[in-house]
Amino acid sequence: MKITYEKLLNVYPSLLELKKFKMEYSKAKAIFNLYKKLENEFEFYRETEEKLVNTYAHKDPNGKPMIKANGQIVFANKSEGDEYLKEINDIRIKEIDIDISEIKLCVIDLDNHMISPELIESLEGIIVFD
Repeated sequence: MKITYEKLLNVYPSLLELKKFKMEYSKAKAIFNLYKKLENEFEFYRETEEKLVNTYAHKDPNGKPMIKANGQIVFANKSEGDEYLKEINDIRIKEIDIDISEIKLCVIDLDNHMISPELIESLEGIIVFD
């Protein structure tokens, strides 16, 4: 299955939430296996993003990238911000090929856990909710 890093950024945190649910072994193992397969790609993205932030962000007197309390990166000028956005967006649209099988979950599998529409949406195309 091919997914973009942008999709991965939505799927991975949702898998962290979903893997806390108790379910029968084969479904739990499938969720765990999916999580492990995506973990390396997620870490690669995070490391790449961190390198780009270190390259383009305005630095404080200690040489650390300046990031506002809301997570917004501070750039020295517009061109550095534009270059960062171009490079990070190029990565986000890149497709990665992950060897995964579709996972089907139903109400019984979720053992009466409450699940949000947002979680379902983020896992759409990866997990089928019946």
